[in-house]
Amino acid sequence: MMTTGKRLEWVDTGKFICIMFVMLSHLESGSDILSAFYSPFILRVFFFLSGYVHKQPATFREHFVKKVKGLFVPWLIFSNFNIFLSAIISLHGERNTLSELAWNALQIRGSGDGVWFVAALFVAFIPFYFIIKWNKPAWACVVAAVLSLASVLYSNLMNPAFFPWGSTALPWHLDYMFKAMLWMVLGYYFKVYGEAVFDKLNTVRNRAVLWAVYLIAAYIPETIGGGFTGQYRFHTSEVFLEYSQSYQYAR
Repeated sequence: MMTTGKRLEWVDTGKFICIMFVMLSHLESGSDILSAFYSPFILRVFFFLSGYVHKQPATFREHFVKKVKGLFVPWLIFSNFNIFLSAIISLHGERNTLSELAWNALQIRGSGDGVWFVAALFVAFIPFYFIIKWNKPAWACVVAAVLSLASVLYSNLMNPAFFPWGSTALPWHLDYMFKAMLWMVLGYYFKVYGEAVFDKLNTVRNRAVLWAVYLIAAYIPETIGGGFTGQYRFHTSEVFLEYSQSYQYAR
């Protein structure tokens, strides 16, 4: 794979593509067709690449200090700065800045966690260190998959009414941590064991077949299941407002 200095071009390209799709996903207007294309992979690719570029430190203390400096401190500064800046720009008298700061500190998904991905990545790196240090690749992948499945079952079976915030999300993304860690583990061991095999199979024909399979997997279930509201639809700001009002009413 082509590199420029110590940087991997394909890793930078993958991050750039996913960042662009993340930006598109946060627009008030967007296409259902496009969303069905990028939704399955944008976050998973970020976590996969985080595992891929990871270099295992000798001690957990070294690992933790590095992640505090590289993830937690930037999250702390930027997320709180964003809240204060939004309060200044909006000039809304009804805005409760202290409440927003409190929700940001709790990091409950969907409740004022604008920079949630950085916080979730920081938390996921904690168990990730130990599962990699275990140095049993096959078992590490199996355990990571089981823990991820347990997180999915929790999210689907837990009663949202149990918590005062009305969702199954846990503080500091503990419900999401193992889902993220699975892709990080896969990324790490792909670099160690799978990349050489992938490079041999990375041909134009195989890429074309893979794209066809992905498009079928992404769009056929949507159309059969009545996706896109039965027709290809473009979300306008009015539709976004309608959804927002319905969400507020439901809460």
